[in-house]
Amino acid sequence: MTLNCVSSAVEPTLRYQRGAQGFLEYQEHMNSRLRTAFTPLTERAEAEFGLFLENVMQMGTLATACEISVRASEKAAKLGRKLAEEPYGGRAVELNEAALAAAQRARYFLKESLQNIDDPDNQIAKAFGSDVATERIALARREMFHELVEINIKPADFEELMLIWNETAKAAGSLESLASYLDDNIKQFIDVRVEDDRGNRPHSPLVWWKYVLIATLIGAAIFGVVACFVWFACTWFAPLLAAVAPWVFGIIDRGC
Repeated sequence: MTLNCVSSAVEPTLRYQRGAQGFLEYQEHMNSRLRTAFTPLTERAEAEFGLFLENVMQMGTLATACEISVRASEKAAKLGRKLAEEPYGGRAVELNEAALAAAQRARYFLKESLQNIDDPDNQIAKAFGSDVATERIALARREMFHELVEINIKPADFEELMLIWNETAKAAGSLESLASYLDDNIKQFIDVRVEDDRGNRPHSPLVWWKYVLIATLIGAAIFGVVACFVWFACTWFAPLLAAVAPWVFGIIDRGC
């Protein structure tokens, strides 16, 4: 096989590695899988929860595409190409502004989906903090990290994801505290993405915007785990976590 034939044969795979557009195509597959995994919950929960989840996915997708666009411009400049604008300009700015808009919508739909949090008939709220919920969240943690062991992420990032899960699980002592934790993370995402470095300074191994974004998704997953046991006797939480793990990997790997 000639070199050209080899290049032609791998091109369909490489297109997902080509710039912001390639990532957007790749990430839509991850988003679709995550939507499917959350379907039992979004069909049963308030409609606003599905909109909250959709906007969290868009926060990650668009912010990552923004960073990929900036990197592409920076690399082109090193080749001596004359750029029409600064690396963070044009398409990159549009992507970041769209990510910020998605974050604002996520905060709104989070509040709307949990507005009956104090309702004495809210079975999900009553379940949080119970021994069963604590046990199931711990089981879900094992399931998710068994998935992540097989995914090619750095040990330091793997360890930090474990810490994020532990932090989020601690916040899940009640549904009210989990909701507050989610809202705080989304607000922090907004705050750092409007700074000059767009939250790309280190939080620990992960940069700030990734840290708070991943914490938000893990919080949604923990909500899903508790809801799964309350509403469905936990028949689908393993597929949920199997979809969350590669989504998290995509953000860590592509948004560097």
